Amino acid sequence: MPRVFSLVIFRFMISTIFLLIVSACAQPVIVSEVQPDGSLDILGPGPRFAEIFGSGLWISSGDVIPGSLVLTEKSGKRALLIPPGEQELTILRPMDVVLLSTSYLGWSWLMEHRDGNFHDVSILVGFRSPPEAPEQASFYSLPDAAEATQANRAVGIRWAASALRRGDLAPAGADDGGVPFYVVRGGRENTGRWWSESVDLSALYARLWPDEDLARARIVFVAINAGPDRMNSPAYIADMRLFR
Repeated sequence: MPRVFSLVIFRFMISTIFLLIVSACAQPVIVSEVQPDGSLDILGPGPRFAEIFGSGLWISSGDVIPGSLVLTEKSGKRALLIPPGEQELTILRPMDVVLLSTSYLGWSWLMEHRDGNFHDVSILVGFRSPPEAPEQASFYSLPDAAEATQANRAVGIRWAASALRRGDLAPAGADDGGVPFYVVRGGRENTGRWWSESVDLSALYARLWPDEDLARARIVFVAINAGPDRMNSPAYIADMRLFR
């Protein structure tokens, strides 16, 4: 089940902060809305991230244990570190945003190399389709945290092993839990340094569900998902926001 947590923090080696989950709490989930300028800051992370994380703005599922989320500085940038681990975890920001009004998702990431077709850490965006569209809730392995939202569409955003896969949009398949995914970047030669990205979510939606009315679709969550058995493959994420 999705959970909202209270957090405490402690500092390690001056610039690193480990988020420690100390107890579940009864705070209601907060659904974020865009600012008047059409933007929504999702993840800085700023110095108050631990407090914000425990306020109900974020929910989580999976094996979120002490040390599984780390605030740190990497190559001069404050970032959220998802370190190697054995169990899957998801942190999710619920929201209610008209897709066409704020259609761009931007972020920065620094990915370390791992063997395999894709990095274990990815971004997941959930949508609510127009009312007249079929439900199509076929993604059977969507993280439990998504149960707190009205999502009935989703797309994954991934880092591939090969840079040649950049721009690929793969349909939902059994290997991906019924969730289609889009490859933004990849390649071993691109690991170990920061990349700034932006994706037009309305364009992805139109390609995946071409017969639906984009004007009536909504973004209902943005999540960071870390798969199981992600050994020696940390990921750093920062500056995540929606904008137009």
